Amino acid sequence: MVVLHGGSGRRQQVDGLLTLLPEACDVVAPDLRGHGESSHTPGRYRLEDFAADVASLCDLLFGGEPAVIYGHSLGGQIALVLAGARPDLARAVIIGDTPLSLGSLQRATAASHQMVATWRALAASGQSAEDIAVSLEDMRVPATDGSGDLRPAREVFGAGHPYFAELGACLATHDPAFLDEVVLAQFADTHRSFGASLLTRFRAPVLLVRADPDAGGMLSASEADQARRLRPGIQAVMLPGVSHGLHLHDPTALAAVITPFIEPLIARQPRQ
Repeated sequence: MVVLHGGSGRRQQVDGLLTLLPEACDVVAPDLRGHGESSHTPGRYRLEDFAADVASLCDLLFGGEPAVIYGHSLGGQIALVLAGARPDLARAVIIGDTPLSLGSLQRATAASHQMVATWRALAASGQSAEDIAVSLEDMRVPATDGSGDLRPAREVFGAGHPYFAELGACLATHDPAFLDEVVLAQFADTHRSFGASLLTRFRAPVLLVRADPDAGGMLSASEADQARRLRPGIQAVMLPGVSHGLHLHDPTALAAVITPFIEPLIARQPRQ
């Protein structure tokens, strides 16, 4: 199984999920290019670039044997592009709260533009993870009272919340060019190959995991319904009360829906 973190994340974010997966599941969780300890590749952050990385990893580690691919958010986009281009590598695909249309992605991008611009500036600042975490507490984010007001993140999450340290660690090693190409300035080119039609290019089973829309979920019920019309037999589940972060918010709830989906598919052998 290959587990792909979301945009501006890192492989350590999925650790809580990995400990809850079946023992028979041999798991690989890489840092995506431009993230964590992986190389920076300015000008090469198209979805096809990420998918080619994962395909090479699967060929190297699994010898061409198909794997279960789980991708969260950006990782879900990569999983779909990979399965569409290399269906031989996909034993199954699990999409973690990834919008399935360019329109939905663009709306989500527009809503988070100011926040991501702050991330980009901090990623380019050369500051330590600790200093970035302090700066993030001043970042303006939507209030949770439904007013639509923007307030300092420390007022919304609470001063010293673990979110700040984790995001600080991510941004300290992040390539700011990724945020330019994937979110801010070059969205259309980066996502040119993406869309729900990718679901028709491979036969592997698909599980769509939706976050709760009342907690900021991004994969809508209507998009899940459209996916099932494109590919009858696709499974979809919504995790009540769980936010877009999924494995960061509630890895136990996520593992509870992934495990029965993958158990019939994985080889019965000890994890390496």
